Amino acid sequence: ITEEKTIIFEIRISRGKGYSSAVKNKRQDDTIGTIPIDSIFNPITNVSWDVQPIATSTEGHERLTLEVNSDGSTSPKDAINHAANITRQQLAYFMFNDSSAIRAVNEEEINEALEIKGILTKSIDEMELSVRSHNCLQAAGIKTISELVDKEENEMLKFKNFGRKSLTELQEKLGELDLHFGMDIKQYLETE
Repeated sequence: ITEEKTIIFEIRISRGKGYSSAVKNKRQDDTIGTIPIDSIFNPITNVSWDVQPIATSTEGHERLTLEVNSDGSTSPKDAINHAANITRQQLAYFMFNDSSAIRAVNEEEINEALEIKGILTKSIDEMELSVRSHNCLQAAGIKTISELVDKEENEMLKFKNFGRKSLTELQEKLGELDLHFGMDIKQYLETE
């Protein structure tokens, strides 16, 4: 290009979680010339750490320094808190302490997971959806709430006669149940 040119294009932006490949981002209703790209929804752009011995410690203690950069959609402090909570929850399975406090926390988490499992196994008929949304879900073979939340928003928009209005309705209904599209539901469905 040797001279100034004007380029006109449209960009589709959507919410997501984690990583989504260009293949997964391609929609059936995309027009010719649409270029799907990989999507990274991680708000953390960089993390570095440094471990230094504490000079005044005689017991070999060390100081951990974390440097966390985010894209501004979440604060580094919130991201570290979230990661620490996930780590704590995952490591709780390895606790062999019989204290009542730990049992109470585990029972509370199990009860919460069982409650969510109960919701996930319900039929979409119980969601009180509009006729259009309900028919679209039935035509797509979605019978339970778990099958619904397992889908990503962009997958939903690919279903025949399913548009933004239906998507908004489902987002609101799922929000009332503290659920959302793209959930990792395996942990709940395996709870006994």
